Amino acid sequence: LPGHQDYKFMPSRKLQASQTPFLFAQKASSEIGNLKMRYWYYLITLEELIEKQKPAAFLVIHKDTILYEKYFGKFDAGFQYNSFSVTKSFVNSLVGIAIEEGKIPSIDAKLTEMLPEFRNLPNFQGIEIKHLLDMTAGLEARWNALNPFDHLARSYYGKDLRSFVQKIKRVAAPGEVFQYNNFNTVLLAMILEKRTGMTTTQYLQEKLWNPLGMESDGIWLTDNKDSTGIEKAFCCLHATARDFAKYGRLYLHNGNWNGKQLIPCAWIDRIFNMESKQWDYQMHTSIMDAEPMTFAFRGLYNQNIYVNPAEELIIVSMNPA
Repeated sequence: LPGHQDYKFMPSRKLQASQTPFLFAQKASSEIGNLKMRYWYYLITLEELIEKQKPAAFLVIHKDTILYEKYFGKFDAGFQYNSFSVTKSFVNSLVGIAIEEGKIPSIDAKLTEMLPEFRNLPNFQGIEIKHLLDMTAGLEARWNALNPFDHLARSYYGKDLRSFVQKIKRVAAPGEVFQYNNFNTVLLAMILEKRTGMTTTQYLQEKLWNPLGMESDGIWLTDNKDSTGIEKAFCCLHATARDFAKYGRLYLHNGNWNGKQLIPCAWIDRIFNMESKQWDYQMHTSIMDAEPMTFAFRGLYNQNIYVNPAEELIIVSMNPA
């Protein structure tokens, strides 16, 4: 099964730590561990919750100050965690930036217009970028983790995602049915690569990694080590827990980082537009509550970046894999 240290034997691309790192203030709170919260039908303290969940890392950040930071077992502050499907949100953000820059026409652009190699493939006709973002492209998804021949294993361990994704079947018309599907995000990464002339890792480095002041290096797994390799965009972005918290901070401030709008306001509005929302998962983001708005970026094995803008609160929970 996929794990946090697969980068040791899988091909990858490296993200360089920012030359101008952003550092959260630190002020350990002796009280926060005793803070009570609702867990199903009863109240428990934060320490009791952590004991139940047994995470690898747990951070609580309030108003840019780390109030609680603990690591467990072999994990520490420098460990690069595989965020798994949290990665999908990073791809979503990059698509929004590319549209703002004019590199991608709009969310209504046809997949077959963005990727010429798909023009003559019947299963991909009519799919628009918005369908890929909202998981409504109508493509088949078989995710039996115990079946080595199923989509999950073949996409995670396979060496040619470009060819594999072209063989995926259609099971519904675009825009009709929500179907969580890793291949949607792979297709978005292919579009980013084609339209920006950069690898998705390079584009992430320039547009988010450097501006957010990521203090540590990052890793993004690819399908092969050749120059033709593509990022496993549905997963596999590795970073420290603190650097993942910075991504939460970016969204806490509606895509604005210390006065600079990194993610277009219109893109942020679409993510959190509750009138158009049909599912709890929209634009690669899990919407938890509308009033007040709270949301999370989530991944396999319960990796979470939780954000509550009204309380200026970010919680990062990375779990063993």
